[in-house]
Amino acid sequence: MKERCTKAAEDREVVVSLERLRYQKQAREILRSEEGYTLAVRRMTEPESVFGQLKNNRGIRRFLLRGMEKVTLEVG
Repeated sequence: MKERCTKAAEDREVVVSLERLRYQKQAREILRSEEGYTLAVRRMTEPESVFGQLKNNRGIRRFLLRGMEKVTLEVG
């Protein structure tokens, strides 16, 4: 059946990172906590609207640089 379903010559190998899974679990626990919920709500109301306005009004879709100073230069 494989020949009818895929063009791949060999079987694929799936690698699961246990460290990544631990980080995901830790992040979920933080987000589900009272403090995590408060931070998430705060983020929705503070910077997200600013980025939405930038995207809409100035046609900015993505910042090429990282860090506050570099992004400030890019926006300016």
